[in-house]
Amino acid sequence: MQQEGVRSGFLDLNFSDLPSLLPPKAHLFFNHSRVVAARLFARHDADGREGEGSVGSEVEVMFLAPEGEREGGGAESTTDTLAAPADGQKWRCMVRLPAEDLAMSPVLSVQGADGRSAAALTVERIASVWEEEGETDGVEAVVRVDPCPISFPPDTPMHSFFESLGSVPVPPYLKRRAVEEDSSDYQTVYASPQWEGSVAAPTAGLHFTPAVLSELRNKGITSSFGALHVSAGTFRPVTAETAAAHQMHSEGFACSGVCVKETAQAVREGRPLVAVGTTSLRLLESLYCLGVRAVRGEEGPGGARPVSQWDGFAISSQESNVPVADALDALYNSVGASGVIRGETALMIAPGYHVRTADVLVTNFHQPDSTLLLLVAAFVGGREAIVEAYRHAVREKYRFFSYGDACVLFNQSLPSSQKSNQEGISWAVRTNVEEGQKESEKEGGGIAADDEGGRETLDGALGVGPPLKVLLHSCCAPCSGAMVEEMAKEGHDVTVFFYNPNIHPREEYELRKEENKKFAASLGIPFVDADYDTEKWFSLTKGMEWDPERGRRCTVCFDMRMDRAAEFANAHGFDAIATTNATSRWKDREQVDDSGRRAASRFPGLQYLDQDWRTEEMTQRKYRINAERSFYKQEYCGCSFSLRDVNLYRKQEGLPAVRPARGSIYSDPERDAEEESQEVVDAFFEDTMSPSKEEMRIRLRGLYRQRKRSETGSGTRMAAQQSSMQQGREGVSDNW
Repeated sequence: MQQEGVRSGFLDLNFSDLPSLLPPKAHLFFNHSRVVAARLFARHDADGREGEGSVGSEVEVMFLAPEGEREGGGAESTTDTLAAPADGQKWRCMVRLPAEDLAMSPVLSVQGADGRSAAALTVERIASVWEEEGETDGVEAVVRVDPCPISFPPDTPMHSFFESLGSVPVPPYLKRRAVEEDSSDYQTVYASPQWEGSVAAPTAGLHFTPAVLSELRNKGITSSFGALHVSAGTFRPVTAETAAAHQMHSEGFACSGVCVKETAQAVREGRPLVAVGTTSLRLLESLYCLGVRAVRGEEGPGGARPVSQWDGFAISSQESNVPVADALDALYNSVGASGVIRGETALMIAPGYHVRTADVLVTNFHQPDSTLLLLVAAFVGGREAIVEAYRHAVREKYRFFSYGDACVLFNQSLPSSQKSNQEGISWAVRTNVEEGQKESEKEGGGIAADDEGGRETLDGALGVGPPLKVLLHSCCAPCSGAMVEEMAKEGHDVTVFFYNPNIHPREEYELRKEENKKFAASLGIPFVDADYDTEKWFSLTKGMEWDPERGRRCTVCFDMRMDRAAEFANAHGFDAIATTNATSRWKDREQVDDSGRRAASRFPGLQYLDQDWRTEEMTQRKYRINAERSFYKQEYCGCSFSLRDVNLYRKQEGLPAVRPARGSIYSDPERDAEEESQEVVDAFFEDTMSPSKEEMRIRLRGLYRQRKRSETGSGTRMAAQQSSMQQGREGVSDNW
């Protein structure tokens, strides 16, 4: 959003400015998981073979999570495992060595500071290949730990084993080993020894100093702390052809009942909820998913609580009406003040996901091929918004990744009716070196984004992979032109799907369908003509006849059509669905997109393309295509109720009533755009949505009586012979 003194819609500030930016009643949610020194370097005995993997070769071993955790699972079990004796423990590890080498010799030796063997690591089972861009491939395996009795007494806890032999697992893209300063720099100041278990730092928290935290408290800003143990999966790139095909990593979490209650209370009091870092946001959304289950009676007290990859999308389509505070209160009631909610989450947050909990996100700048970038893209409302923000960061020389700079983003993923009062500005925040922040320019620290390579990388972000096979639900030809053109430019394989039983009367329906079919044929695009089951549509909308435009009747209408599109797409091997309804200013974009997301979420792997199809460039192109093609200019949405409401409005404005299938054509792009400008649309909805239902009935009865007198004997024949309809519509009149 542009504001006075704000260039390109962004503010460039220091992190120490954060307390003055946040509202006084804000509530911060932190991840206080502590990083474990879980990276070890071992020696591999490969029976005297030379080269990589030979005797004495050094092998990186990253401990990811305990294998076969204690009953209950989650972050609490990880913490308990670290406090338990190391001898005989089994962990899931990344071992940077080929599987064939480990098959011949599964034992690795870890040396102590004196150069003598301090422990043996035995690979008991290989789970999968570990591929990481820019790094030597390895395996993910189950490893048994056997400390040397001379170096470690039998009761030595696992965290002491790590402290003695391990190092801080700094991110692989730093291209260096941990140094002494990383022990403190790669740890948040509020990290809790009670909740130790992360193999990567929740890096957004690295910017918070005691001084910043003190200033936040003095301003009356409250906070809560939960634990989500960050796994090495956060570094694994999205290598699948689509985001939907990516297998999300799982992370353990634990949150006290008190923390959940505090957060629920903050939400009830209307305090903006600020997630500090992507891990905090993932934890909050996971807690919300569990809370919805509790509301539905699906969560019993205690026990492990897994959250799967698609739970958030499913809840978005089925239980979107559960308030956050109610969900969190139900979750709290399941454990009480002394209890702990714990489990594992594989929750995926990507464009199309509705973030229910946080209003604001404080986060660093992420790698283009990461699930973290998908998360922030979802938070700000889609690919275009985050690419714009990252391009700004590239131009302004912000530093990326773990030791880099931060940004403050506002939740734009929700429908307009559910958004907070925030203005939607994204703030880029530089690390403030002068006031004690960690230096982002130290060797191997934050990665500076250059304008040349950065722009190319960002253009590919969030759109990585081959073109998609898209089923485009089309309401009419005028709304299809620019959208089809844009999809073709992006390389997608498009099929037009015409299913609109809402359009009334039949003459209007046939006119819109045939024009759409001819347009698709002219472009060589397949066209699917679905059923005209009006009885089902009227049955579903029964009782909603007097609902206003953009109300629940429209939601039912969008749901019906998008569900049918999704079913067809799933049955015929399409990758994604989209709808031309999203291009029209007369429609509530979020309402349309919500229906599309819900429909797509029913079928694993099916995407809904919810990018902004209403940009100024696309809108101008839309009206140019409409004029070039002399498309029929429809004067109402399509259903009989919208025809009623439009004619009421036109009567108030002294305009003639709309007569279905008897409209004019698009001919002047500028004038056509003005006639359907945002101002005209806003004026229509202001007038038609303000009267009560009874007032509308009285006014409409008068309108109908007048129309009946004026139209007696006129019939409902199509007037395709009118010269205004024949102009530029070569061959169309022959079909009527």
